[in-house]
Amino acid sequence: MIDGQTFYGMRYAYRITPNAAQHFTVPALTISAQPGQASAPLTAQSAPLSFEASPPPGFAADEPVLVASGLRLSQTLTATDLKVGDSLTRTLTLQADDTPGLSLPPPAAAQIKGLRLYPQAPIISNLDDGRGAITGGQRIDALVYRVQQGGHFTLPAISVKWWDSRNHRLQFAQLPPLTVDAQAVSAYSPPSPSNTAAGSFRSICSPGSPRLSRWSWRVTCCMRCGRVSRPCGEKRGLHCVGRVVNYAWLH
Repeated sequence: MIDGQTFYGMRYAYRITPNAAQHFTVPALTISAQPGQASAPLTAQSAPLSFEASPPPGFAADEPVLVASGLRLSQTLTATDLKVGDSLTRTLTLQADDTPGLSLPPPAAAQIKGLRLYPQAPIISNLDDGRGAITGGQRIDALVYRVQQGGHFTLPAISVKWWDSRNHRLQFAQLPPLTVDAQAVSAYSPPSPSNTAAGSFRSICSPGSPRLSRWSWRVTCCMRCGRVSRPCGEKRGLHCVGRVVNYAWLH
């Protein structure tokens, strides 16, 4: 009721989060509406507002500030029987009360020798009370590492610096370091020529081979010249022309 008259309307609330220590001015807002008995739209304007934002104790003027009434930080690690070429994932979940998700800072991701880091896009969302009212924010970061060499590795500790607006003091949320082991892949040793199909073929095709005199053969393709030989049904000496890809022995 204003001046003895009853009015009906709607009230809007806006949350403003300063990202820097400075003076802020909120300009006047203009509202336009046409009541049922008015012949034309009516316009009203709010008064401009201003406020000063300063960094909390313990923060530099150019340092990002995380302000919350409560904060939770957790981690999980997905890594099983690691070998060179495998991947492991360290997932960090940060939740803050009375702070939107976009205000949550990214975690510090250090480079680790022997592991290659592949940062993923974060999952940022707001927390609510189930009735639509925002109560805080959440940020989930997945740090994916690929093993480049075998050994023992330590994923460093994580620390988040924040200002406790409920108790008015500087706080630190910390996670312990994680350790993983990865096995080195043994060097590849190619088989000796005598144990391969090509080596066996060269042995059989060598002059004086007893198997050559008892069997006829057919070569389907030679990798050296690419020619296809004709089937040979005679039991006579043969000349080995290259590495055989596909061949068959015929009685």
